[in-house]
Amino acid sequence: MKKISVWKNLLLWLIVIAIFALFMKPHHAVSTEGFDGKLTVQGNSGYTIQIAYDQITGIELRDNLGYGILVSGVNQGKEMSGIWENEELGEYHLCINTTIDSCIIVYIGKEIYVVNYESERSTKSMYTAILEQM
Repeated sequence: MKKISVWKNLLLWLIVIAIFALFMKPHHAVSTEGFDGKLTVQGNSGYTIQIAYDQITGIELRDNLGYGILVSGVNQGKEMSGIWENEELGEYHLCINTTIDSCIIVYIGKEIYVVNYESERSTKSMYTAILEQM
């Protein structure tokens, strides 16, 4: 009888641990990948921005940018992505994690892209890496 009770307790704890692992799994609103001369930034919604390093005409690191209004795309949870518009930049492409205050503004010709990644430190590191690739 005790053997069955031990197995039931073990099974119960395994189920509880599995449920916690499912809900506690790290979840990033924005992911990045750099390869073949370009940077790809993708939101959980699937919105993707591709930035070719050799086409960048300007770049700046900013804190607390007023993102403006959503034209088309996503503004939910930790992700803001799609086409946005504000007074300073006009219409631009955005893919950011809303929990992070800093962002990178990338100018490619007449197009403007605003991105960030994972944390303040990671965003600053990505800015430095882009500068080095230019």
